[in-house]
Amino acid sequence: KKNIQINFTLSQKAMHFTHIPKKYLQKKLWTLPVCLKWGQKEADPIETCVLLEHEQQRFKTRLPQKPTWVHPNIHQKGLYYWSLDQQDYQKLFSQAQLNHAEWSSLVDLTLSLVLAQELEVKTYLNTLDKFALRSFNPITLSLLFEHFNHVVHFFGNSKKGDLVSQWVSTIL
Repeated sequence: KKNIQINFTLSQKAMHFTHIPKKYLQKKLWTLPVCLKWGQKEADPIETCVLLEHEQQRFKTRLPQKPTWVHPNIHQKGLYYWSLDQQDYQKLFSQAQLNHAEWSSLVDLTLSLVLAQELEVKTYLNTLDKFALRSFNPITLSLLFEHFNHVVHFFGNSKKGDLVSQWVSTIL
């Protein structure tokens, strides 16, 4: 079977988790080795690595089939945050073959992106939900409680309290 060419674009930007206004922070780009895990729901994942040297960069790779999902940090070895669009997160949640470290890191990643105002809270909740319901290594009550505190922080006494109640009932 002939491999097909896959074109993809990666970009990078500085993320700051401080209270200093962004206009005062220095914009700095890094040279990043990025290793991606590609796959389809039933097939074994394929891994590729590239070197991201610019703010935005296009790449080409050859794969045996068109992937339906991508995870851009194999085994969580890269020292960077990453994000996908909402549709790609959903594919990752429903189809990806991720190990425990990748799922655990995905929960922490989405929380960090929410705190940096780079991601919707709902994506964090979906990630935590999928991680908690994984049968290979269930979430501990102490970890669930820690994340529940984050959820309460995000929603507080807002009108979205029903969403929190619904989310907790699906986990428990």
